[in-house]
Amino acid sequence: MTTGYKDRRDFAAYVRGDHPDVQSFKRYTLAELRAAYRRAQFYAADIERIGEMLKLDLIDSEMALELLAETDALYLVQPSEPPMTYGDDDNDSKGNSAT
Repeated sequence: MTTGYKDRRDFAAYVRGDHPDVQSFKRYTLAELRAAYRRAQFYAADIERIGEMLKLDLIDSEMALELLAETDALYLVQPSEPPMTYGDDDNDSKGNSAT
């Protein structure tokens, strides 16, 4: 059975993390982490700008969600159903219908 290592020193280098394959994968992983960090910064900037526009009444809630969807940041917000409001129709303040 072959292990893919030339000798014990090669295997020992792999275990220590000195093997070229380990170093190559480490560099790749670090590059991916840097890229993810940059993407997170862009998402944060988009969310902040959309929140400011919503706060200043430049856009409504639906438009804010649409903008988040366009920037692929909507999954970070996880919008849910809007809260129930009372008193908009024939209901009294407790949510019971007036008779």
